[in-house]
Amino acid sequence: MKKRIFMLLCVFTMLLCALPVTAGANSLPRPYMQITIEQPSQPIERIVLLSTSEPDEPPSDVPEALTAALPEGWYVWGGVSDPEQEHRASFYGTDMPETFRIALVLADGTVTITNEITRTRSMQGFTVHADEGTITTVPTAVGLLLQFLCTCSITLLIEGVLLRLFRFSFRENWKVFLAVNLATQILMTLTFGRELIDGNNYVAYLLVFLVELAIFVIEAVAYAYLLHGQTRTHRVVYALWANAASFVCGIWLAVPVFNAIMEMM
Repeated sequence: MKKRIFMLLCVFTMLLCALPVTAGANSLPRPYMQITIEQPSQPIERIVLLSTSEPDEPPSDVPEALTAALPEGWYVWGGVSDPEQEHRASFYGTDMPETFRIALVLADGTVTITNEITRTRSMQGFTVHADEGTITTVPTAVGLLLQFLCTCSITLLIEGVLLRLFRFSFRENWKVFLAVNLATQILMTLTFGRELIDGNNYVAYLLVFLVELAIFVIEAVAYAYLLHGQTRTHRVVYALWANAASFVCGIWLAVPVFNAIMEMM
């Protein structure tokens, strides 16, 4: 009886964790882009994202100086009117342009527009060199590593705590725990690293669930046969509960952790 109650409680809690995810599309992971401005000659009044595709609802408060300076075939996608003191701006959403430019509106009304650059990852940081009017990003391999560190660190922390709460010995299981999570996080990074920036919300959201479902199955099977201690059913319940918790928590923690990792680089 106690075992059944324990299992029902775990499944019920797992469903509660998944509730905000299934409640709406905005709860799912969204592509994220951080723009950092280096060496501005004067205060920046606005950081603007430019696209080659005209948005359905173009911003209505575009300064005249920026409108006049726009290159032919480029449009204002969105902007930040009050950039942070550290000269940073953040953009979200699956509808973000894949190839873009950054425009800086300076305090004296002048406008600096960078070269165009293409996003290659769902979470990516870019640096605008204001004195040169150029924008750069870290190499793809380094960027994917940053993204991997972000998602993997969240997963290891949450699922590691749950491993102990489910009364598994960490000393006996740390190798299996680490190997399984590294494998599934590599899968997560390689699939999300590119596909979530294609601008198609439905495809992006479908991919999220397909990859997560595959990870649920992989970890449930692996833990059922490789973890030491407890019954096989107990191991499978742990795998399902841990994945649900890390997935939901990862949605809310991914951006802060990604920013923290970028700060340390």
